[in-house]
Amino acid sequence: CDPRARAMGRLVDCSDDALALEPDDVEPGVLLAEDDYVAVAYLDGVKIQFDARLCTGDQERRLLHGPAPLAVYRLQRREAYRVAVTTRKGHCVLRLGPGDELAVGIVDLSARGLLLAWPHPTPPVIGTVWEHARIDFADRPPLPCTLVACRTDAVDDGSRLVGCEFGPLPPEIERAVQVLVNDLQRGTLTIP
Repeated sequence: CDPRARAMGRLVDCSDDALALEPDDVEPGVLLAEDDYVAVAYLDGVKIQFDARLCTGDQERRLLHGPAPLAVYRLQRREAYRVAVTTRKGHCVLRLGPGDELAVGIVDLSARGLLLAWPHPTPPVIGTVWEHARIDFADRPPLPCTLVACRTDAVDDGSRLVGCEFGPLPPEIERAVQVLVNDLQRGTLTIP
């Protein structure tokens, strides 16, 4: 097999134990029987890859066919993996002072930070630190965190967005944020 050979195609079979991809417009001899291939796919904008083997059982169509992958590799930087959040799903509570809190809608969330729908016309100063903040989603325990304002953006309607990075998180909170992000992406988070 030529290591520079590439082919585009579509998934034609997907079961619990096998996958089959049908390459489009492949020149004869480019894909050879019993060669191993690396299949790369984009699911909801996330690049994944897995190993595949060409199967010649169907003489009319040449299929990349193989068992369901034992490992799928996610090849997107964690910082770029952001999930959109509707304001009814969750919000962030910022502690402004003793007994003074501000609930702010979350626009998107990642394992490294979040984007807030800032409720005031004046944004916070870049570098503002909110100790003892928390992320609240229905039916989930609150996730305590420290947030640092790292950018602000004006929106066409005159509102503001504030991008925040997480300060150091304890491992159990970091894992809980990752699980929350994954659940939001898969749509498995149930909101009453």
